[in-house]
Amino acid sequence: MTEEKNKNSILNDEGRKKIEEEEKLRTGIRNKEEKKKKKEESKNATKGCLVIIAIVVMFIVLFNIGDDTPSKKQESTEKASTVYSINQDVRVGDVRWKLVSVKNRGNILKASESRYSTIAENKTTSGKFVEVTMEVENLNSEMKSVSSLKLIDDKDREFICATDVSEWIPKEKEMFFLSNLNPNMPQQFTEIYEIPTDATGLKVKVGDLSLWGTEEALIRLPLVPR
Repeated sequence: MTEEKNKNSILNDEGRKKIEEEEKLRTGIRNKEEKKKKKEESKNATKGCLVIIAIVVMFIVLFNIGDDTPSKKQESTEKASTVYSINQDVRVGDVRWKLVSVKNRGNILKASESRYSTIAENKTTSGKFVEVTMEVENLNSEMKSVSSLKLIDDKDREFICATDVSEWIPKEKEMFFLSNLNPNMPQQFTEIYEIPTDATGLKVKVGDLSLWGTEEALIRLPLVPR
């Protein structure tokens, strides 16, 4: 009797082990299937994102191609080839520009003319400092951003504004990187450029402030010798 009980107990243990092994096998299969499913979902999501990006890029390209009509090309070319003058309103796209004033400040920015004259020191250069004041107006219905402008000379050299001379610019006319322009609110800003003494025929390059910057114009600086 005892032997029969022991035999049944062994059989029950083996049965339980077999059931547990089968359950583990089924669990492993389910886990593998779930991982595979998640991987496929991730791949599909990535493909979907790529398709959306491709559609957006295609839309932008088609929009630019459609907008690049012969009349606009001609208008943009004419603006680029025409050099405007001081105090002349220049419209580039939805932006109005005007060169307000130009000042040759020589090779020294005097400490006495700094906003911090009590602690400032003279700023010197082997070239010359040129102060340019511009007016800009956003004619669009949406906000635009404006950043520093470039000067170009007769040798096609480009000059950006000096970055360490802000204390010689009136605070209310200081340019900040990517300053915001609300619609129909004209703003004036002043920048100082450090250029070589042999730079002649200086012009300031202005644009339409669009993302692609397709339209540009040039305004000549009537630089007064110092």
